[in-house]
Amino acid sequence: MNVYDIIMENTDGFYYEVYFCVSGTTKAVDVKGAIAGGTISFSNVAFGTYDFALNIYIDSEKHTLLYENIQENIAVAEETNTVTFPDRNLSDFSRWFLVNSESELRSAIASIASRTDITEEKKAKICLLGDISCQTYDALVSDVSEKIEIEYNGHILDTTIPLQESIPDDPDPESIPTDPDPSSEPEIPDGYTGVRLTSESDFDAMRTDGTLVSDKSYYFWGDATLTDDKLTEFQKKILRVANINTTYGNGNITFGPSIVDFSYATGVTTLGDEWFYNSLIKIILPPNIDSSIAGQIFERTKSLVAIVISDENENFCTVDGVLYSKDMTKLYKYPAAKSGDSFTLPDTVTSLAYGAFEHNKNLVSISGLGQIASIDGMCAFSSCTSLKSADFTGSSLTSLPAYTFENSTALEKVILPSGLTSIGGNSFVGCSSLKEVHLGPTPPSLIVYNGYKEFYGCSSAIQFYVPTSRNSAYVDSDFMATDKNAYPSSDRLVEE
Repeated sequence: MNVYDIIMENTDGFYYEVYFCVSGTTKAVDVKGAIAGGTISFSNVAFGTYDFALNIYIDSEKHTLLYENIQENIAVAEETNTVTFPDRNLSDFSRWFLVNSESELRSAIASIASRTDITEEKKAKICLLGDISCQTYDALVSDVSEKIEIEYNGHILDTTIPLQESIPDDPDPESIPTDPDPSSEPEIPDGYTGVRLTSESDFDAMRTDGTLVSDKSYYFWGDATLTDDKLTEFQKKILRVANINTTYGNGNITFGPSIVDFSYATGVTTLGDEWFYNSLIKIILPPNIDSSIAGQIFERTKSLVAIVISDENENFCTVDGVLYSKDMTKLYKYPAAKSGDSFTLPDTVTSLAYGAFEHNKNLVSISGLGQIASIDGMCAFSSCTSLKSADFTGSSLTSLPAYTFENSTALEKVILPSGLTSIGGNSFVGCSSLKEVHLGPTPPSLIVYNGYKEFYGCSSAIQFYVPTSRNSAYVDSDFMATDKNAYPSSDRLVEE
């Protein structure tokens, strides 16, 4: 029996919740009323780029049915106050769990382990919405691996092996011709289905005529006729739709790990500001793109292990799958799923782009931060779920942009630049392990965003280390203001 049958046959004894997960914070909105044609109608909800899940309560039992991102449906939703959900089958699993944090994963695993109705034959389904560190995942999942199915970024994970091993292997960053022949075609790797992108491609038809189907891995490649506008259309109608699990027109598809190759797309000169999306493990950029690349274009590529660009490009270069400016003074993107637990910045790098390390799940340490003179955008280290420390000793940075370390849940210690004068809003919000913040002689100002005081959600054992004889300067400063710092007690100040 599918979702709609259950809804239509159970007019009493149930209600629905839509969970909006905003910047790692889960907010529930109760939605009560009738459903018709698979559409929930509701009002008084601020629509935006939220992750959400539909929970249906039947006879007091909660069933988490699905999760989505309604980016594609914003215009329709704002106009009609409706969101349309795809089909899911309740009977496939004994229980459904929505997990947005490590603590929620612990609760879900504990519940699964204690229930006799969850078996190898009738498993529990866990939908991972948030980033979980490899160490925590492996420790929790191993004991119940045979009784669960875990879905993350549209992929079904192999629960019998460590998380790091279940992530697709890094593709070879050098497997790209420097000057591809525009009339030739790439060799499609085993396990992938090749899809050619041209100036005449009908992306609406691709979703409905059988060209693209769910759960397959694709090798999308653009030929020499592909244009800037056509690339943007591909990103909006194929990548965005497939990888956030939403419905566009009549087609709904969910890709397996896939690759996009624009090395033959010599007519493309800009990437614009359209996003790439989650299931992409490798992106080969067009050889002639200009210097106007937007940092947030990689913001949702949580499965990405490598970026590649031709050596002939005048504006960018890639080394070991990491994207830099041509002169290697600016790091644009370190792929979120690139293997390895440590990384040393090249000596030439003095600047980080928007989201440079955002969503990285493997890095425990990053060396060379002391040479950084500017961070050009938000979220540079946001949601780096394995990163334990950050040392900016020697850095000439004077300000941290908003959301710099937000939701980096493993971060325990940060040494900030001695000349830092301001900390952008939510820079450390949600850093649940953060216990040590080392500061310079001048108290930096704090900015409150979205109602969250700085250091909200950090460890209750957090302490602020300041230079000798600077305690009093901090006590009377904006940094320790009760309306800006979640831990404003002077007892947390430690001179060193």
